[in-house]
Amino acid sequence: VLFCLIPKYGWSGISIALLIGAMAFEWNMPMRGLIRDAAVKKAEVGCITVNIDYLAESVFAAASILIACAGVLGRTSLEQLVILMFFGIPFYNFNGWVCDQIGFSDTGGTIIIHAFGAFFGFGCSWVLGHDSSHSMKRRGSDEGNYHTNIFALLGTILLWIYYPSFNGYLVTGVAKFRACFNTQLALMAAAVTSIILSDLKEDLKKNMMIHMQTGVLAGGVTLGTLADHPIEPWGAMLLGSVGATVCVLGIRFVTPFLEEKLNVHDTCDCMALHGIPAFISVFASCISFAVADKDKADEYDYAVAYDAGICGKNIACIFVTAALATVFGVFTGGIMGMFSRDDHWYDSSAHFD
Repeated sequence: VLFCLIPKYGWSGISIALLIGAMAFEWNMPMRGLIRDAAVKKAEVGCITVNIDYLAESVFAAASILIACAGVLGRTSLEQLVILMFFGIPFYNFNGWVCDQIGFSDTGGTIIIHAFGAFFGFGCSWVLGHDSSHSMKRRGSDEGNYHTNIFALLGTILLWIYYPSFNGYLVTGVAKFRACFNTQLALMAAAVTSIILSDLKEDLKKNMMIHMQTGVLAGGVTLGTLADHPIEPWGAMLLGSVGATVCVLGIRFVTPFLEEKLNVHDTCDCMALHGIPAFISVFASCISFAVADKDKADEYDYAVAYDAGICGKNIACIFVTAALATVFGVFTGGIMGMFSRDDHWYDSSAHFD
């Protein structure tokens, strides 16, 4: 539903989200088995075991690819987005394998899902933005109107309700309760903070609906890496507020900077919502590990929690992910540029008559 934000691109946005999400889900199943799991489990080709966790991992992979698609939404053809998905899924799993080798703790997938998707989309958009042949006959507005904002906000509310189960899926027992509980508090704080910030100044207020569609979710992203940590309710709410603040200010300052200085157009403000909060989440997890009580290791439900080098490993993983995703995005963007592009930007008439 979030992809229907652009007034004249709603039909295309929804159909693209359905198609790319479904294809990414299917394509991830063999790619994960051949690239990530085979290296870990030494499985033979053709021996991929599919279970409920495998399906959930495919949902996560599809989410990462949709984040990347959101960055170039409206300026690319369906064929180009299929290319993005086709290359993005193997690269996503390769990055996951690299992070597995480093060793990291990422409960909600903030590093390998959100950061990868944001920086992969950034790389693709950078190449397309510098491609002189990437032009259009007519450019519609990418500013939402009353009706599209209502539909996009409904999609935000669905994600807002769903987010605690997203962050808590990979853990069990008390850790699952804590991940869902902390995420819920962070989302509540993010909603309050983003709305209040948007109402403070006139130049922020004009983008208030965008802030409500993104800032209210930023708390879940910011909390993701340490969702199951015993950080106390005030800690979860603080992270939610920080994430919302960074997202709102990112939309105001970072998104225009990317377009004006780097020719990177970020249609759905993915860097502000997913990329930057991912770094904050990782550094917050390092603080949590550093101040943790070593006599209460069972509260973390993971032996890795008290690995002496876990902070360094998490930091290494977020920087490696950002670097690999950007490089892979630049490569994929170059391939996308070889395929046909829509003659109308932000207009469904390229696909629908």
